[in-house]
Amino acid sequence: MCRIGQGIPPYRVAIKTSQHIESATSVSNNSQASNSELVTSLKEDDMLKTLSAAALAFMFSGSAEAAKQRPYIEPAKVNARTIGSCELYDPEMRDWHPNTLNPLSAIDDYVASYQKAFLKELKPDDYSLKYVEQPKNGIIRSEEPLTQDSWPLDYYVPLNGFKGNDRYVAELTVKGVKFKVVGYIRPSADIMSGYSVVCHRLGLPSTAWKIADAADKTKRRNEL
Repeated sequence: MCRIGQGIPPYRVAIKTSQHIESATSVSNNSQASNSELVTSLKEDDMLKTLSAAALAFMFSGSAEAAKQRPYIEPAKVNARTIGSCELYDPEMRDWHPNTLNPLSAIDDYVASYQKAFLKELKPDDYSLKYVEQPKNGIIRSEEPLTQDSWPLDYYVPLNGFKGNDRYVAELTVKGVKFKVVGYIRPSADIMSGYSVVCHRLGLPSTAWKIADAADKTKRRNEL
């Protein structure tokens, strides 16, 4: 997942392992195994291919070539002003960091997914955030930045015993451009899957997506 500027913690991302990795290792340690057998084993191992591709993609994402392919744009060029955001929390870890909310990052995620671009690097002074609708089944706890250049962190803390869906609405002004982010808060203890995978499993269209005010109001009763 993308992040704006420096100092914002990344989304949780984990990769499931495969039993084929162990079998491939045993082949490589067998002195009787031929090189052709090892190559065949690796070719048949889809997980190794996936891991290799992910590693290459990660290294490539920060390269100069990647920057050329994904242009940097200003907030005024974002083609959505109301954005839905997939927000996850672990009900068993009420006060821990996996419950961090990311309304500002939702804009960056939307730009990366739908406009194939990056927002130009922002500083904490470039934006302001106000929660205009608080969650009904929890509270948002804000943590002041440690330094002037740090980003503030907001956490979702569910009420005692609550393990269901929740929602917030935030208004953001980013370099003078106003956005509304609707955060759909979903319970999940799955740390073995990518963030976007979990969001899809929970019935949300993406990690961040364009929504309309009218559509959001009509769906709200069924989503909480």
